[in-house]
Amino acid sequence: MSFCGLTTESRHCNFIKIFPARIIFLDQINLPFTTLVLKDSPIHGKGLHTTVNINEGDIIGPARVLGKRTQLGRWINHSKNPNAYVDRGVGDDLFVVALRPIMGSHGGITGEEITIDYEATRRLNNIVTGK
Repeated sequence: MSFCGLTTESRHCNFIKIFPARIIFLDQINLPFTTLVLKDSPIHGKGLHTTVNINEGDIIGPARVLGKRTQLGRWINHSKNPNAYVDRGVGDDLFVVALRPIMGSHGGITGEEITIDYEATRRLNNIVTGK
């Protein structure tokens, strides 16, 4: 498995333009991604689109770390035919994993939007948090 797009170097972060320092989400931990961009979504509002090809089984990134959502956890949209799922990490950490190959940006065309099944994720979250 590879760990797509996560970096701690904020100068490489596509979210810098979207989330200036003056905007703070108290329930969110800011972990910048270099291979995901926030764009308009045909599903709902905004969504995260990949700029690189992702293979089936690749870890796309963390959805929740230390009890707080990441940008991936906040902006990922629901689909009845998702291309990713949420899996349990250490403790109550949750990670988004590719269900199938996901096409990245190419020839000026935006890459696929990362989607999950909210109901399956809700069940996992309830198991992890004991709620």
